This record gives sequence, structure tokens and C-alpha cells, in this order.
Amino acid sequence: MVKNEDAQYLLKLECNSGRFLESAELIRRLHTKPNILTGIDDDGNKIMFCLLTCSEKAELLSALPKARQPTLIRISIAQKNLSATSLYPTLGVDTTLPQFRPNSVLDWTSLSSSPAPSVTRPAPNEYPVWYFFYGTLTNASILSRVIGLNEEDTLEFRQACVCRGRLTTWGEKYLGLVDASEGSRVCGWAYQVKSQSEEDSLRVYETSKYEVVRCTMELMDGDGGVIQGLTFRLT
Repeated sequence: MVKNEDAQYLLKLECNSGRFLESAELIRRLHTKPNILTGIDDDGNKIMFCLLTCSEKAELLSALPKARQPTLIRISIAQKNLSATSLYPTLGVDTTLPQFRPNSVLDWTSLSSSPAPSVTRPAPNEYPVWYFFYGTLTNASILSRVIGLNEEDTLEFRQACVCRGRLTTWGEKYLGLVDASEGSRVCGWAYQVKSQSEEDSLRVYETSKYEVVRCTMELMDGDGGVIQGLTFRLT
């Protein structure tokens, strides 16, 4: 369950020229630049939201008169808590075990024939960053709508398999990736997320039922190869 101090909120920003300045004036009330999410609605129109933390919400509301209090929507968002110096959280790696502790001197190639996880990559705020998708986000039209790509924008997928994971279902219809043994593989698609804005839009789409974790991907097309990236693990 998300604690109140970890809650996040969406403030819809007007995209039409008549009210855009009003929206821009609102977010200028914040001391730090907020994250702006973009997407495409069912009619193909561009939509924009400002993603606010609990403290940013309080800051904004306190700076505005009561007559101008905006409507904020509390959202469920996939958590992303990566450490630049730790393996945790990494798909299929339990750092409570001695051989997976970050401070262990470890020869990964002696543990498994699977590609070795990377200790420090991707970094918490590294962009662009490869993401592995296995469910509805493998549909190019859905992914484009979620991250706000226009029809003329090119969306490049790479065929990929992720190591140390397996698929399960929840709610009788939703797929979820969970930890598995070293020999387990799940096939799907890799996409290079370009910015924090794209990533935040994906995290909102996936909801707090998932968390962002590191993973090792094998590319199955082109020249192949192994890359370190991120994916959404079912919590």
C-alpha cells in the first residue's frame, strides 16, 4: 500500500492556446520544475498532465487562493526505487542470499550460463534507457498513446528475451512478470525510453501493482547482444 507521503497526483494542463498560459502560471508556483506527462486521448488529441508529489501538491495549494484551487487526482503509480550501487531490485536476484549481496566478490559467469546482471546499470536517472515489455505495451498503438507519440513519430521495437523471470496473471486477465530461476526466460519486446516524462507516463499506466526493476535482456534480432535495462515486475 502506498503511504500518504509517497502518494502522487495529476494536475491536468490545458493544451489549447486560450488556457495554456493559465496552466503554465499554475506550475510556475512550484520551486522545482515538475514532471510533465504527455499522451494521446481516444480522439487523437494531445493531453498533458503535471505529476506532483505529496509535498509539491501541498506547496501548490498553499500558494493559491481558495478561489483558485485546482482539481488534483490521486493516482496509483509503479514505484521506482533503484540504487546506483546495489543489485536490488533486480529481476530474479534475491540480495538476501550471500552470493547475491552487492558487496560480495562475485564471478557471475560461474553462477549461470545466463548473462550476468549489472551492479550499477541502469542508474536511477539514466536516459535513454531500455525497457522490456511483455503485455499490452507490446502493442505499438497502445505504447504510442501512453507516451504521447504522434502518428508521424517512429516507434522502434526490438525482439528480446528477459532472463530470470516468468509470467503469471492477476485479476484473471492481466499479465505480470515475477522472479524465477536462472534458466527461466520470457520473450517480448524492448523499447528505448527516451526521457523521464515517457517513463513516468509508463509508470502511471502500469499502476502500483508493479515496480520498476533492473533486468538482463538478450536481443533476438539484428546482431543480437545482451543489454541491461528495466522492466515492470508484479509486486
